Amino acid sequence: MIERPKGVRVGRAPARIGEPRTVARVVPCEMVGVRYRDAKGVEREEVLISWDGKYFRAPNSREWMAELQPVPAWLPEAIRKKTMGTAGSAPTEDTVDVMEDVS
Repeated sequence: MIERPKGVRVGRAPARIGEPRTVARVVPCEMVGVRYRDAKGVEREEVLISWDGKYFRAPNSREWMAELQPVPAWLPEAIRKKTMGTAGSAPTEDTVDVMEDVS
């Protein structure tokens, strides 16, 4: 007598396979700190990542957020200077005459 398999067979989703060493998608993401009250009313602080219209968190985001400390007072200004460009104002005159005939 032939026994039939028992139970339900569940199909598997096809594997996402593509060209090796290629980027399939790039989506900008943003890190946000949030303070909220959970279902029991307990105030929580976490760092979340907003990516593709959804929010994600690491399993240890609450612990990680609790470990953050303020940076020294001089550091924000130093970062601003470095990232905003402090080389001075833009030149007001060209140093090269683009209309000059070089032939």
